Amino acid sequence: MKRLRVFLTLVLVVCLAASMLAGCSSGSDPSKTPTEKTSEGTGGEAKESTPTGEAALEVLLTAKDNLSLSGIQPIKLDSREHINKGVPVEQKSDVTIGWAAASLGSTFFVNMIGSAEETAKKYGYKLLYENANFNVQTQSTHVETFVTKNVDVIVLNAVHIASSLQDIKRAVDAGIPVIVTGPTQTPEDFPVVTTILSGSYQPGFQIGEYVAEKLYKEGEVLDVGIAIAQVGMAADSESRPCGFIGGFLHKSAEMAGNPYPSKYDAMLEGYYAWVDLRDNGKLDLSEKGINFVGYGSGGSPDPQGGQKASSDLLTAHPEMDLLFVETDPMFPGVEAEIKSHNKVPGKDILVVCAADGLKAAMDAIKDGRLMATGYNSPLLNGTTIVDLIHEMFEKNRDVNNLVANAYTPAYIITSDNVDEFYDPNLDVAKPVPFSVPTVDEYNAQAAQ
Repeated sequence: MKRLRVFLTLVLVVCLAASMLAGCSSGSDPSKTPTEKTSEGTGGEAKESTPTGEAALEVLLTAKDNLSLSGIQPIKLDSREHINKGVPVEQKSDVTIGWAAASLGSTFFVNMIGSAEETAKKYGYKLLYENANFNVQTQSTHVETFVTKNVDVIVLNAVHIASSLQDIKRAVDAGIPVIVTGPTQTPEDFPVVTTILSGSYQPGFQIGEYVAEKLYKEGEVLDVGIAIAQVGMAADSESRPCGFIGGFLHKSAEMAGNPYPSKYDAMLEGYYAWVDLRDNGKLDLSEKGINFVGYGSGGSPDPQGGQKASSDLLTAHPEMDLLFVETDPMFPGVEAEIKSHNKVPGKDILVVCAADGLKAAMDAIKDGRLMATGYNSPLLNGTTIVDLIHEMFEKNRDVNNLVANAYTPAYIITSDNVDEFYDPNLDVAKPVPFSVPTVDEYNAQAAQ
């Protein structure tokens, strides 16, 4: 840690002691516990007293400003059996899949469609795909084309799921089931078989816990910058840093001997903190051991976006301790920008990412240039979906009550476990076992 803030005056000493004992945040009543803050607490929606436990989870689930909460699910899901999804399907082996891709402009998307094609070939299926280049109207036309061609099933890598409802209904009305994949969760009442996606919040949370575990020390303050692709538009871009803050608060409070009543309490406080940071540009939580010096948005989750997002941050705050980066495809640009400021990545400034586990990022972890990244292998999206289609058409699997959103497993990749995910012949992290649960299976697991 490069900076130790010493609180010399009596007033600040008292405030620091209260923060460690009661978990107060900036502007909070020091007599309150971490989850009993008044409406002058850490940013976000005004509140008289913050709920705790499952009540805190309910606040998150019903928040109107929910772009930063992708992947957070209720403890119990309702049945979806009553929704017409175009199933069951006719049992057959000559299946034609219509794949409406959002983009093919990155390693992630290329590997997703590549793994889908490889798995379809294994089963002898025909896979047709169209690329929308992130254009909603173009994707709508592609879905209409697949309906006209009377494909057996449509996979929608949704550009914007809310804008795709009528396209989904059009397909289902034609007897064609729709499986979705994409960055945003699908509303429970949409007539889709299921959605395969990464819960962006959880890897961010785990990265936050990892950073706290490695770097948090009472009395020291970690200066952190955040580099993301977009603000106000992308669930991934906001959910990952939001999760990071919640995870850091959760683990650091535990390490300080003042744990939150539940994980949900830390998540809720982290959510309010992110909204405050997002809306005001910076957030000082020195009493919690962390100071967010600012964030930058680069416009795209790629090297160019990474360099743009980190440039002004590094110019203004060259002495920051840690740079949180939304996704590791942005890391090459971030790394170049750090070096342009005569700093050494992994030494002068530590870097963590919340996704995706590209081979290049794992190489950087092995070299010590990157501290950690989140697991988000596109091979799961492609392979799992085609495997599910095989089960529907040749194994007569009942898919009428699958969860609306099946989140791929959340892991973080560090120097301790990178070899478990690394394959020199793959561009991305190895796939791990994953299957789509029914609502009943999910509820049983969540109740444990």
